[in-house]
Amino acid sequence: FPANGLDADGVHPNSVGSSWMAQQWRDAIVASYPAIDPDGQPVITDHPDSATVSAGSSVTLEVTAAGATPLSYQWRRNSTTISGATSRTLTITNVQTTDAGSYDVVISNTVGTTTSNPAQLTLLSSATVVNGSFESGLSGWTHTGNLQARSAAAPYTATNGTGIIALNHANLQPNGVISQTISTTPGATYTLAFDVGVLAFNGSQQQMQVTATGQSVVLSRNITVIGLGNGTTRWVPQSFTFVANSGSTVLAFRDISTTSNGLDLLLDHVRVTIPASLAAAPPSLKAGTSSSLVIGSGPGSLGPATFTGAPGDFRIGLMAPDAGSYVLQRSENLIRWENVKEIVTEGPEQIEFKEMPSTTTPAGGVFYRIGKLPATGQN
Repeated sequence: FPANGLDADGVHPNSVGSSWMAQQWRDAIVASYPAIDPDGQPVITDHPDSATVSAGSSVTLEVTAAGATPLSYQWRRNSTTISGATSRTLTITNVQTTDAGSYDVVISNTVGTTTSNPAQLTLLSSATVVNGSFESGLSGWTHTGNLQARSAAAPYTATNGTGIIALNHANLQPNGVISQTISTTPGATYTLAFDVGVLAFNGSQQQMQVTATGQSVVLSRNITVIGLGNGTTRWVPQSFTFVANSGSTVLAFRDISTTSNGLDLLLDHVRVTIPASLAAAPPSLKAGTSSSLVIGSGPGSLGPATFTGAPGDFRIGLMAPDAGSYVLQRSENLIRWENVKEIVTEGPEQIEFKEMPSTTTPAGGVFYRIGKLPATGQN
């Protein structure tokens, strides 16, 4: 670090120090590009990316290489040649479990042959809940304590079909627990939705705790429902998102009510889904791609950026965790940054920036960063 690169506090970099650090990063990124001989054997400048997709979706793997032309391509799955897969890209439609595996591509020309790094294609576990509306009673569920499967005959009602679960029925002690283990993909985001209700002959409240547990607890919520009285049933839909940390996740619903006199705690229509925006999200762009774009992950609270498009029509997005103003900036030297676009959100949502740079990018590449602007009055 240069001796004159720090502010007076001796800790934070000044303009000299910031420029020095930017140059170090730029040099390191440029040095990561392999040397290319236009008349030599194939050199891969962008290896295929691993991908995690949901069943039934489509995915495209691609590779970029240089060297003496023409270049020939042959894709393989688990080291076995894929018939007809002889272009720079490999598109798989209606992905099924039989498509999962390790993919690479062998690139050849008259000078030599090279093989790409492997890309893993993984399917998101569908996280199917068995008998989530209790049409088959308690089949598929593990249960203890005071609860029973019931049909939605008066005074009960159901939200999906005719089956429900009644906890602490007949004024029994509120200690029922019902659970089910589902298959999940570590790192994938899932939405757990269900309906919780209360059959009440008074205005007291009932409480349910819902948890999702893999290697550790990834979701825990306590829900309170207040009865309407007069022997009527009140239903309240619930929805929570969790990120799985294991290949299997236990969903559990616990009756934590403090009373059951004249009250039944109810459960119906349990299901788990993969948010569509996340299931279809493309992999993050990595340094050294053929587009000469480098997108770094934003602050940890923002999560990783995603990239779609082609030269002349780029889209960069991420999940905004809360309300505020988010800005996309670009730079060609990591020193001077210019604003591209600002997006204002009113809450958590997926945001997308559109940028249309020149199809001819600078030799050193174009760099992007996304950040959240401080609220008015904040530094």
